[in-house]
Amino acid sequence: MPRTPEAQYRYNQERIEARRQNPRLNAGYLKYMKGYYEARKDAMRAKSKARREALRLKVLTYYADGSPLCKCCGETEMAFLTVDHINGGGNKHRRQEHIICLYKWLHSQWLKTGKYPTGFQVLCMNCNVGKFRCGVCPHKK
Repeated sequence: MPRTPEAQYRYNQERIEARRQNPRLNAGYLKYMKGYYEARKDAMRAKSKARREALRLKVLTYYADGSPLCKCCGETEMAFLTVDHINGGGNKHRRQEHIICLYKWLHSQWLKTGKYPTGFQVLCMNCNVGKFRCGVCPHKK
């Protein structure tokens, strides 16, 4: 039976505390782990980047209704696309929820509830910044 998020959090915290008290975590072991990371740093970074990009693509695809593109101007270059709060208030939202990465937060909400939250859209950075500064995208003026 799957654990509730609270039970999973307590379980993880107990495991972390048990590891801290483990006598194996001495200077020699930490030195070994540092060497392990250094030897595999490039591969680990590449794998992490691929995971982040896959998650970003999944979120953008959902909010763009199938194919990632800007809702305003139709831009399709992935490097330019971002998730926008439809009604504004993104900074306030991130502060309230303690969000560091919006894509991870949106995906975690999907994992918890089985659906992505509403109130978001895909815009390119030009449209997003234009909407922030002028209140409306420059393409729609």
